[in-house]
Amino acid sequence: MGAQVTGVDFVSENIHFAKKLADDIGVTNVDFLDCDIMKLMDNHAGKYDIIFTSEGCIGWLPDLKKWGKTIRCFLKDDGFLYVHDSHPFYYTFDEVKIKKIS
Repeated sequence: MGAQVTGVDFVSENIHFAKKLADDIGVTNVDFLDCDIMKLMDNHAGKYDIIFTSEGCIGWLPDLKKWGKTIRCFLKDDGFLYVHDSHPFYYTFDEVKIKKIS
């Protein structure tokens, strides 16, 4: 539908495989930035309609206030922030065994 997507990760190997996957499935409307999100304001410019953060990211952030400022810097005034995350304690549960017990 014409969207341009930018993915950010500070693990170079993740960026490498994301680019490879995009190439393999023919996705051309995506850019990948090999950058620490805490340094993104110094290394990138632009405004986005939607910012999405996925599971497992927030717990590793060293400074939530700076992260929030970074989000605000890149989010358009009428944009949306979507957060999908959970506490690492969640991974201590075995969902298959829980379903068998109930």
